[in-house]
Amino acid sequence: MFMEDFVIAIFVLFGVLQIILLAKIWMMTNHVKSILDILNNKDNREIKLPEYAKVKGKTGKIKVLRMENGKVLCSSNGEEIAFSLDELEFETPS
Repeated sequence: MFMEDFVIAIFVLFGVLQIILLAKIWMMTNHVKSILDILNNKDNREIKLPEYAKVKGKTGKIKVLRMENGKVLCSSNGEEIAFSLDELEFETPS
């Protein structure tokens, strides 16, 4: 009798945890559109980017121009180059 009650309690616990996990994932997916809008800058809000950035693994700074289609456009030697956000390191102002 004790073993059956223990197994039932475990199943109930896992059921509740599954429902909580489903709710959390559902809430996260509701924010995907707003994140994409921010990355694509569709709502015409200005995203503050620093003036200069550094490409990870390389030395020297490049000038940050603007963000377009989820990419950061930078200028290096007069040439525009598009980088993803994870390719760049931004300096934090002190």
